[in-house]
Amino acid sequence: MGYLVRQADLEKDMNTMVQILINNRERKDFDYAARFRHVYLNNPAGLAKAWIVWNEEQQLAVGFTGVFPREMYIDGQKKICWNCGDFSIEKKFRSLGIALMLRKAAKDDIDRGEMPFLYAHPNERMEVIHLKAGHFRLAGMTRYAFPLRFYRLLKNKIGRELPASAAAFFLNPLLNLFRLKRSAADLKIQFHPKLNITAEHDRLDQNMAENFRVIGVRNQVYLNWKMGQNPNHQVQQFDIHRAGQLLASVFFEVKNDALFMVDLMVSDFSQNSTLVIEAFKTAVYREFPGINSLSFILQEFNPLVQNLKKCGFSRRSDADSGAIIYANSKNEPELAKIVTNGSNWFMTVGDRDS
Repeated sequence: MGYLVRQADLEKDMNTMVQILINNRERKDFDYAARFRHVYLNNPAGLAKAWIVWNEEQQLAVGFTGVFPREMYIDGQKKICWNCGDFSIEKKFRSLGIALMLRKAAKDDIDRGEMPFLYAHPNERMEVIHLKAGHFRLAGMTRYAFPLRFYRLLKNKIGRELPASAAAFFLNPLLNLFRLKRSAADLKIQFHPKLNITAEHDRLDQNMAENFRVIGVRNQVYLNWKMGQNPNHQVQQFDIHRAGQLLASVFFEVKNDALFMVDLMVSDFSQNSTLVIEAFKTAVYREFPGINSLSFILQEFNPLVQNLKKCGFSRRSDADSGAIIYANSKNEPELAKIVTNGSNWFMTVGDRDS
């Protein structure tokens, strides 16, 4: 039985690719068609690219993968790379050979110079395929969590609802008082239930670019597209001001009793990151009385990790995954050397595909 990989026509093959996603993903409340239009057709950095693997005998599409243009700052200079996603193969056709054929399609285009590099966030099973195809592991992605209120933690420890509730009643105010003391009095914190991106975020974007050798662009255009126009994610925002100027923005989603941080932008990163995280914790405690925990997934070398630890966050191993990289070392050897070093990156869960 022969298989052929060909580049997809994004308009004509959209329904085929969307159906493959529906068949092989577990989220039934997810609008895959709307997401497809969002990430493949409406990306402000350019059209995405996709490859479909066909069963030649049956003339049947059995899998596909996509790459999405992503603007990056490399030593302060803008470059376009590919952010990979949608590596999906129909269950009964899954094999190492088919997966490798599909994965190598993007790598071959990097080798031909179409893009200088690509990065991806595969799950554990798919990471093996990426490595076999010649990609490299850039770093691990790890979740850090903070118990905002004691109720759930105590309930898990004690095992009964009433004693846990009673203990939490007395401990939560003490925890809140501790946070308030550590927050700076000159900060103004503003909650936005819907995304509120302004020209000040362009300034934060430039400031972040000056602090890190490799970082994805986070300007007005990108943020409004990635988060504001996202059809499946309701991203909310806390802005932190000092002396009338935007000091930081934290972007997040709320699910049940947990808050998941998506991204963070902060001016003068080394000086203000810990302060911003503490202010954010206090703001969440006040604004979201039903939230029991905060959670943030980010790359292991991200300097935010140390700031999170200082603020009481601890590592959880339940969401460990990898970040993968592949660069054209022949065409642009210096750039490849920079981007393949994980310690040069500022990367969060927000840098994954949508």
